[in-house]
Amino acid sequence: MIKTKRSLKIGLALGSGSSRGMAHIGVIDVLKKYNISIDFVAGSSIGAVIGALFCADENLEYFTKLVARMQRQTVLDFSLSKNGLIAGNKIKQFLNLLLKNRSFKDLHIPLAVVATDLIKCERVIINEGSLADALRASISIPGVFAPVKYNDKLLVDGGVIDRVPATVVKDMGADIVIASDVGFNGGAFRISSFFDVIIRSLGIMEREIVNSRIICADITIKPDVDDINPASFEQSELCVQRGREVTEDAMPEIIKLIRMKN
Repeated sequence: MIKTKRSLKIGLALGSGSSRGMAHIGVIDVLKKYNISIDFVAGSSIGAVIGALFCADENLEYFTKLVARMQRQTVLDFSLSKNGLIAGNKIKQFLNLLLKNRSFKDLHIPLAVVATDLIKCERVIINEGSLADALRASISIPGVFAPVKYNDKLLVDGGVIDRVPATVVKDMGADIVIASDVGFNGGAFRISSFFDVIIRSLGIMEREIVNSRIICADITIKPDVDDINPASFEQSELCVQRGREVTEDAMPEIIKLIRMKN
């Protein structure tokens, strides 16, 4: 167990990666096991969803079992819209149900949700209003989900512009930033659908963006999930376990850093 001084703030950045992002839950499990208090969270795409559930103190184990057994048609409403194959109304309703219609002000831990504005080609940070609205924008994979209109913006997946939003957490006031990166690193998985093609293509592009710049975190945890099909949540429990394993390995470094800054 390790406790931090009240003045030392720890932030958690949770990256995009579709179903591979379930590994974030394993990361969180181990941080909680070692009594490491998280003061700020920022997330892109699936990282934003996991972050919202964590900040709302919802049961992440229940969520893992739920999505692993859930049929796609439960949350996917196919559309003839020219902006995306999926309208996104069902998944927004699902998120509202999971989060009990909460807004950002109802959270126990401050959260920032990252999305990408197609009009101004810039990062958008959402930290007020409806959680489901913000998450619906952040998970909007281009070409799959219809973009979300937000004020004068047109929003899509946060991972397009900021896969692992470590700088966002830093700007929130974190003294130590722990990042969980579940992005694509080149591993092989079976491509059998339109979703697989788009998600893998986006993963390659995000990888190249990240390779060209450093993730500004004090510690970056990288669960080994390259073999997981990001378009399917059937292996969610395996992803969580992979997240636990790599975080256990990283704990000596995390504890050393916290003690050094305490």
